[in-house]
Amino acid sequence: MARVRFSSTPISNPGINSEFDIEIVVRFIQQMFCTCKMELKFRLWIINVPLVRRTAISFMANIQEIFGA
Repeated sequence: MARVRFSSTPISNPGINSEFDIEIVVRFIQQMFCTCKMELKFRLWIINVPLVRRTAISFMANIQEIFGA
């Protein structure tokens, strides 16, 4: 898998740029697909990681397209 890197601005600290590696999120989602509660766990993960919340929500909106679900 190609590594895609881009900067996202955290909601809580708009002055700080946080480098976000989409490959980490993809691997995380692939692991969560092994459980019945993937969606719930992923939503809780977004809530608990505010630095990547905005990016993760955008990514989640494209989950079905990315995984062909």
